[in-house]
Amino acid sequence: MNRYSGNRAGIGSILVVLLAAGFVSKPLPAADAKSESPAKAAADSNNAAPDAPAPLGSLIGVTLAPGGFSLAAVNVVIRDSSGAEVRELITDTEGAFMVKDLPPGTYGITAQKDNFSTPAAAQVIVAGNRTANANVQLTQGVSGSLRGVTLAPDGFAMGAVTIEVHSVRALSIATCSAMPTELLS
Repeated sequence: MNRYSGNRAGIGSILVVLLAAGFVSKPLPAADAKSESPAKAAADSNNAAPDAPAPLGSLIGVTLAPGGFSLAAVNVVIRDSSGAEVRELITDTEGAFMVKDLPPGTYGITAQKDNFSTPAAAQVIVAGNRTANANVQLTQGVSGSLRGVTLAPDGFAMGAVTIEVHSVRALSIATCSAMPTELLS
């Protein structure tokens, strides 16, 4: 059998195929390649590293006010199926949000801004290598109750008073401490 060798300048490889009448060509292993038996290859595949982690997914959505218009700068919280917070973010100027690199699973989404909020968490399923869409509908107003007595400047209770609440904001401890006690009871 004849072997051929040579030198060449540059990077890369050269494949030389010699054909002779009555002979079949068979590729030779490269000089630096390791040949292994089929039994060794099977054993190596049984000892291979564990499977790669499940591919991650993404979540996109828009926060919507009553009437269907989008709300900007809304605080959005994403929770996993156990209720643990996964991400918290603020929507962009068009009410849009995007969350990347979520493990596959079911997530709950809540949103809140001033006097808008979600009555319940919107549920969405995220699959690996996919983008789930979750538009979140907010309702206007804050649920709760208001109880008290309306007092006249002389300190006596006033009857038949209508109270309208347009906006409720958290009061600081200092503000509550400065209020007359009879207003807080």
